[in-house]
Amino acid sequence: MKKKYILLSIIACLSVGLQSCSDHLNVERYFNDRQDLERIFNSRDYTEQWLANAYYQLLSFNLEIGHVRFTLTNYSDDMIFTEPGAGISYSNYKFGQYGPQYGGNVHDLIYRPWDQSYEGIRQASIFLQHVHPGDEISEERYRDLKGQAYFIRGYLYWLLLRKYGPIPILPDEGIDYESSYENLIYPRNTYDECVEYISEQMLLAAGLLESNRDSRSASRPTKGSALAVRAKAYLYAASPLMNGNPEM
Repeated sequence: MKKKYILLSIIACLSVGLQSCSDHLNVERYFNDRQDLERIFNSRDYTEQWLANAYYQLLSFNLEIGHVRFTLTNYSDDMIFTEPGAGISYSNYKFGQYGPQYGGNVHDLIYRPWDQSYEGIRQASIFLQHVHPGDEISEERYRDLKGQAYFIRGYLYWLLLRKYGPIPILPDEGIDYESSYENLIYPRNTYDECVEYISEQMLLAAGLLESNRDSRSASRPTKGSALAVRAKAYLYAASPLMNGNPEM
């Protein structure tokens, strides 16, 4: 009788264990929990988070204001930041172990803006393809968000043009990253083509953006911001340094 109880106990334990393994290996519910573009762009919160990620690409190596780690012009002679986060200690400075960026990583200053800008351009392009008005996003809000995305895409191309000269302009609908290498190679556009594309993006943005912002959205672009970037792009294009003047 005792052996019978032991055998039944073993069978019961094995049944529980097999059931647990079955539950553990059932991953279907995790696939159902994954985000998809339809779910993202039906939610105002997720939609604005997506746009915020595109905005984020304007920071870091694309930052254009004074910052401890990413500004080249605010340091000379004995002026150096050594507090935490500055990328250099006093001992590094004393022995000359620093470069144009305080951490000495000049490679990042040259190459990272390229990756970062195209990442933001991709985010903005996907946003423009999928954003739509709905239950959570009013028509007015939709127009403003779309205008911001046009501005971000155009402004990132503007940053690229200023730093690298003529650059490849990718299709607005994006590219299939699973395509062959030959299909993923895009030649540089001409300087004039880049300027015209930036102008087009800023005109689209200006047609959708608000003219004024309140304190809650003061950091977002306005109609005037878009037109100002367009004017500056044309100003650069008219410069003898950029328009192929043979006398230069």
